[in-house]
This record gives sequence, structure tokens and C-alpha cells, in this order.
Amino acid sequence: MPERNGRMWRRVGSPEEGFTYLNTRGNAIRSPRALKRIASLVIPPAYADVRIAPNPSHYIQAVGVDSRGRTQYIYHPDFRAERDDLKYQTLREFALRLPLVRRRVNAILAQPDDGLSRDWVLSVVLRLLEHSHFRIGSDRYARQNKTYGLTTLRKKHLTIEGQILVFQYAGKRGKEQRHVLTDPQMAEYLQRIRKVPGWWLFEYYDESGTKRRVSRQMVNDFIKETMGSEFSSKYFRTWGGTLIAARKLAELGPAPDEKTADANIITAVDQVAEQLGNTRAIARKSYIAPEVLQLYREEGKTLERYYNHSTERIVRHAREDYDPDEVALLKLLGLTPRKIERELERMDGGG
Repeated sequence: MPERNGRMWRRVGSPEEGFTYLNTRGNAIRSPRALKRIASLVIPPAYADVRIAPNPSHYIQAVGVDSRGRTQYIYHPDFRAERDDLKYQTLREFALRLPLVRRRVNAILAQPDDGLSRDWVLSVVLRLLEHSHFRIGSDRYARQNKTYGLTTLRKKHLTIEGQILVFQYAGKRGKEQRHVLTDPQMAEYLQRIRKVPGWWLFEYYDESGTKRRVSRQMVNDFIKETMGSEFSSKYFRTWGGTLIAARKLAELGPAPDEKTADANIITAVDQVAEQLGNTRAIARKSYIAPEVLQLYREEGKTLERYYNHSTERIVRHAREDYDPDEVALLKLLGLTPRKIERELERMDGGG
């Protein structure tokens, strides 16, 4: 990170009166080329204490403080692209290790737990996180903004009507979120959890009988212990968004021309946005592996191409670890059937 001192350029002024940019000597920057680069960074006018890297190749191009006192960074486009590539490479590894967390959750929930232990309640949270693509939640946002995610939900945010679960609450940026899930087993679990006194939805009793609340950190620790330290709750949401897009494109089928392909991609992205509660732009940028859209547009590839004997063989081996769409998606993302099978064998203790 560039030093936030004399080695960086500074922005002075205000949105009303206009901004001036000072170099490391405190003189106004007048170079058209430098000013054009600063303008291209599109630094929000509301940011305070703005510093700009003199080096146009530095991975952090600018730093500022937003209206809530949070430090925000503007990165070089090449760094962002490299970081996104790494993120989606990690997503493939995450998907390969999904059976680990699914097996652990299934084993815990298969045991009777009338005492509502920590791991039992965490397993319910993990299953919901995976099936309904919730954001994990932030205590600070719940406290300051009255916006919620899975771990910060209160009992008032859930309605249970027989086997139907309806979660309704204000999510990130105040956007109304509504998740509907029909699952008799999950309805039974949540009826038991709701009996714990208090307004928080997800609470448990520790070994001493003291009531505790499930936190974001507990959920991420459970994931890291089970799958590896590089993974967290956000990957469930990204895998879910990628799978939703891939399924929709398979339903629409290969397009006869680029115009239709682009329209179909928008339809798929919009479905992801709707189910995850995002805008179209955020859904495409953050929650869909770009290969899924690129391979569809350029080569007409969808999940249908990967439903074959090797997919059936892996699903039989995996039992409840994967469904056919997930195996097809792993293959579309470049994983060979042998690599998937080797990973399953390793989990089974065979390598």
C-alpha cells in the first residue's frame, strides 16, 4: 500500500467548490495527463482524506475515508482482474471440498439434539446458508442500519406455516429480502430453535447451560475447520449464484446468434440477482464465475454438454455430496472427472 503521507498526492477542496490535487511537494498538479488519470479513478466526492498514488501502475491507486469512517481503496484494473481470477480459482477448490461440510452437517443433524448444542445450531445455519444463499450478516449493520443477514436475524423475521418457511427482512442497503423455503425437516429444526428465549433467531446452549448467540465468526470458523482456512461463508453465495446462472442458461439452450446469447445471459444474470437480492451489475460482477457466461456466449456451452456417463458415475459415488448439475458445472469450469473422483476418494479415506 502506498504510504499515506508525503509520498502520495492529496485531494483538497470540496464537492461544492471543486477539488485541487497536490503533489508530494504540496504544489497543485497541472499535468493534463495526471489529471486525466485522477478523473478516470472516479473517486467519490464524499470521500475525505483522499490520497492518490503518483505511480499509475501501483496496485492501490487511491485511498479515502467514506461517510461512515471506513477506509476505502481504489485498485488498479490489472490488480482487480488478477484478484478476481484468484477468487474464481478458489471457488473451484471450494466446490471440490463441499462434500466435507455437507457430510459434517448431515452427521450432526442426524443425531438427536434436544439440548440445542452449538454445533447442531451451526449446522442448521450452514444448511440454510447453502440452500437459500443468505448473506451471513453483520452485527454492526444490524445495530447501526437495522439491516440483517442470516446470523443477525431475529425471530420476527421468520414465519413458519406448516412446512413453509418465510424469511422477510431488510437486507444490505435496506433492500427488502424474502426467502421462501419448503422443507419439513428444516421447519421442524427451526421450530425447536425458536423455543430458546430471546429475540435472536439463532441461539444455542453451551456446555454449562448458558445461552449464547451464533455469530458470523462462529460460522466462518466452522467452515474453515471443515474445508480449509481459505474458505468462508461468502463462497456459498458465489457458488450458488454461479449454479443458478448455469442452470438457467442450460434451460434456455445454446443461442443461434450473439444477440440472442447476450439476451439469454441477461436473463440468467437477472435470475441470480433476484434470488440473491442484488442488482444485475453486482450479481454479474461478484456472484457468477465469468467462464459460465463466456463459454455460453462464445461456444454455446451449457451444463447439458456435461451430462454423460462420467457425471452419472460421480453422482453415484458422491451419494448426497453432489447433484448432477453441480458435477456438470465442475466439469464446465475445467475440472476433469478424474480430479473430482480423486477428491471424493481422498475424502472417503482412499488417498
